[in-house]
Amino acid sequence: MDDCTKASFTRKEEVTCACKNDAELSNNTEAINNFGEKCFHILVYVRDEILPVKVDDIVIAYAEDRYRFITTADDTFLVSHTLNELEKMLGHMHFRINRQFIVSYQIINKIYVKENATLNVEIKHPVNKVLSVSKRRSSLFRQWLTNPFRKR
Repeated sequence: MDDCTKASFTRKEEVTCACKNDAELSNNTEAINNFGEKCFHILVYVRDEILPVKVDDIVIAYAEDRYRFITTADDTFLVSHTLNELEKMLGHMHFRINRQFIVSYQIINKIYVKENATLNVEIKHPVNKVLSVSKRRSSLFRQWLTNPFRKR
């Protein structure tokens, strides 16, 4: 591994020192900026502790008022990330069905087709809600349902 590659996992200022030309600097800065998108855990604060929550354990992420939450089978946690950030962090195993909710394939119980081609999704425990899929996301949601393991 060359110096430029090693530096890409440290601070951005060090990348400038280790890279020989602008092309290398551009590639490594992009790697740093995209590094957070491919995560396996999301850190949450619980009282005076920081806990890692596995992305695979997260069944739903949602916004309520001005707060954002992630829910596992056992717990719900307040997070500081926006839903847009969470959508990137959770990856292709989760789907943003509307402006408020991101769901995992494993939490979907039933799907109802409403008039004018919109969908309602019944969510299992621990949330037990019926959520509406936005009209513009309905076709993407149907594609995701057929193969949630494929990247979008």
